[in-house]
Amino acid sequence: MSFLENRIPPPIIMLLIAAVIIWSCWQTIGMAEPLLWLLASSVFFIGAVVALAALRAFRRQQTTINPLAPERASSLVCSGVFAFSRNPMYLAMLLWLSAVAILAGIGWQWLGPMVFGLFINRFQIVPEERAMQKLFGKEYGDYSQQVSRWLGWRFNRN
Repeated sequence: MSFLENRIPPPIIMLLIAAVIIWSCWQTIGMAEPLLWLLASSVFFIGAVVALAALRAFRRQQTTINPLAPERASSLVCSGVFAFSRNPMYLAMLLWLSAVAILAGIGWQWLGPMVFGLFINRFQIVPEERAMQKLFGKEYGDYSQQVSRWLGWRFNRN
């Protein structure tokens, strides 16, 4: 299945999953309680902040944001939001899908964010990590030991 690696832009995958959830639950979403709308809006907003912070960090480092060509990266971005997540753009997309799932209710709709996470992990992040390791060697190895793939902190045990 390696033919799927770095082939489909992650935003397209996210939008397709969101469309399936919305299409199947549009009435439920339209009748969601105000508290659910507030929660979903907050989760979506947090995702937007994370995405904008990541874009800003990419721009500041003057490196590519193209997820289909990680080998074109000119520098390793480790600061800002990248100090908390090695993949903040994908984290933002996962948050956006979670916001849609919140509005859709409790049920199979939560498979959408899970499928997205699993797909992105296998077919996008793993190949990106191989490219980063090849490009940046020890610097990337050290970074990946300190910062979690999705969210959180790792502390060097040395």
